Amino acid sequence: PARERVIEALREVVAEAEKQGVVLALENHGGFPGLGEEQVEMIETIDSPNLKATIDLGNYMQCGQEGHDGTAIAAPHVGYVHVKDFKKLGETETGWKLEPATVGEGDVDVPACLKAIDAAGYDGYVALEYEGLEEERSGIRKSLAYVKEVVKSI
Repeated sequence: PARERVIEALREVVAEAEKQGVVLALENHGGFPGLGEEQVEMIETIDSPNLKATIDLGNYMQCGQEGHDGTAIAAPHVGYVHVKDFKKLGETETGWKLEPATVGEGDVDVPACLKAIDAAGYDGYVALEYEGLEEERSGIRKSLAYVKEVVKSI
């Protein structure tokens, strides 16, 4: 029932987006849709060029999917990207107990994720979404430097 309600609501919102010439991006947000397969299913069910995927590299892990696996699955539909990182602290029923990390210091394979996005032909923005436990000024600087190095290597 929840899936059907979400799809019904998305149809309405996307119909309005089409009228307005706006592209919406459906994020994997640790719930539904949380997996790359769920994002793709919803996007393909709606079947509109005005609905894409916001790929959040870290959020797939909240549903027990490695970031690079979810990213590779959703990459053909990418409309926007959030880069963040988590450390795995142990397993849970739905995946892993996670702790936010400075990007590059956690368990998200950021290079593999960004390579999959690049291979899909994405040439848009990549936003740093810092949630690490380190003080923001130093954590953001380190995260940004790491992301820039990864992007240069692609």
